Amino acid sequence: MPGKEGSCGTLYRAVLSDDKFSLEKSSVASVASNPRYVVFQDSAQIARLRSARVHVIVSSHSGAGLATTAYDRILAPLLKIFSIEVAVHSTTSKTSHREYLANLQLFSGKENIFVVLGGDTLIYDFLNATLTNPHFKSSDRLILCPIPCGTGNALAMSLGRTSIPIGISSLFCNKEPKPLPLLEITIHEATNPRIIWAAVVCSWGLHASLVADSDDPEMRRQFGPKRFGVYSEV
Repeated sequence: MPGKEGSCGTLYRAVLSDDKFSLEKSSVASVASNPRYVVFQDSAQIARLRSARVHVIVSSHSGAGLATTAYDRILAPLLKIFSIEVAVHSTTSKTSHREYLANLQLFSGKENIFVVLGGDTLIYDFLNATLTNPHFKSSDRLILCPIPCGTGNALAMSLGRTSIPIGISSLFCNKEPKPLPLLEITIHEATNPRIIWAAVVCSWGLHASLVADSDDPEMRRQFGPKRFGVYSEV
């Protein structure tokens, strides 16, 4: 973060040790020539975040379980530094985030920015809970910022957010949001058709069974993202 004159500033560095993040800072005499992750206090993106309604969803048990420490020790301090107010929901069960999103009051006059610290399952739940929210209108502007904290992080990776610190840094940088292509699936159940929204992958049959059956706490603990391949060999 450059100083007022732009020639010097503060370098923030995220360090992971014993499954806990810490945010280290140091003064720098000059700003790097590559401005990819350089943030100015008066930038358009910081002004945008301050004027928006920002929601942070922390998936407490996703992936390696780093979402909580990533929020508490990296994102929350940076939000405070930049004077950005947010509403935070940390998951307390497998469905708490869905219930939160399905009943959330959205703001038509503001951008609704959702910072998601989780994986692709949380992206799926975000889409299907938010788009069925009774307060949602087609004119509402929803912006999604995925931070790769899950077992599978295909959406975040496709956006170049290859690590948690890079994902968090991207939130504060000047980048225009891009439309997220969605897949609408209609499932006919008796007389009531059900609509499912997807953005990463949609599977049915064998692949879906492998994903579901390998979603076991012990499999997650032992094998992490490799559990899908391990279970397919059983």
